[in-house]
Amino acid sequence: MVGRLADRHTVAVQLVGLALNFLFLVGFAVFAHLAVPAVMLMTGIGLVGVTMNPAMATRVQRTGNARPLVNTVHSSFIALGVVVGSSVGGLAINSFGFRAPLWVGAALAVIGIGTLGPDLLRRLGAASAAVPSGLSAVDPESEPDPVAAPAADPKYLCTARS
Repeated sequence: MVGRLADRHTVAVQLVGLALNFLFLVGFAVFAHLAVPAVMLMTGIGLVGVTMNPAMATRVQRTGNARPLVNTVHSSFIALGVVVGSSVGGLAINSFGFRAPLWVGAALAVIGIGTLGPDLLRRLGAASAAVPSGLSAVDPESEPDPVAAPAADPKYLCTARS
């Protein structure tokens, strides 16, 4: 389901997912001492975090026009993020205790939301520039993504056969 939403509303899915991830991480950090809320919040972290992968992959592939090297670099950065996030979380545990990695994750979610800013501003600017005066703007997520157009064109698809 998230994959289908990511195809049409990539940035919106990422924005909502990162915001939910932030809320779940902060909630877990605050309520970790209570069993029921902790389990519910941990489940939310898992459900939101993992299901955002199609939206991230879609955004990266559209930006790079679905070339093989783009996917390779994207996978490498995921691995780098796991290494850096785990290292920073481990250092935070040494300094601030066992809840510190949750706060690190919340901070990373805010940084992730910040990376969506330029794309959101571009979409809002394009939507407001295309609307004649006196009319309301159309939701920019409902319009086709101009970056995605080459990826949807069959001539850009991989035609190599083995």
